[in-house]
Amino acid sequence: MTDKTEDQIAKEKSAVDSMKNAKANMATAIDRIETLETMLRAAKSELRSMKNYVGQSAVSSSAGDRMTVHQVIDHTIARIDKVL
Repeated sequence: MTDKTEDQIAKEKSAVDSMKNAKANMATAIDRIETLETMLRAAKSELRSMKNYVGQSAVSSSAGDRMTVHQVIDHTIARIDKVL
C-alpha cells in the first residue's frame, strides 16, 4: 500500500467535496427544470381551456400584429411545445 502525504489526502478530500457540491448543484438544476416543465404544461392546458371562453373572431393587436386571440393562443402553445 502506498503511503499518501497529508497534501495528497487534502487534495483528494477537496476533489471529493467539489464533486459532492457539483452533484448537489446538478440535482438543484434538474429539480428546477422539472418544475419549469410542469408549469409550462399547466400554462399550455390553461391556454387551451381559454379558447372555450373567447370567441373565434376576437382580435388581439399587440405590437402591430393583428391576429385573433385563438391564433395568439395557438402560437403560444406551439412555442411551448418547442421548449418541451
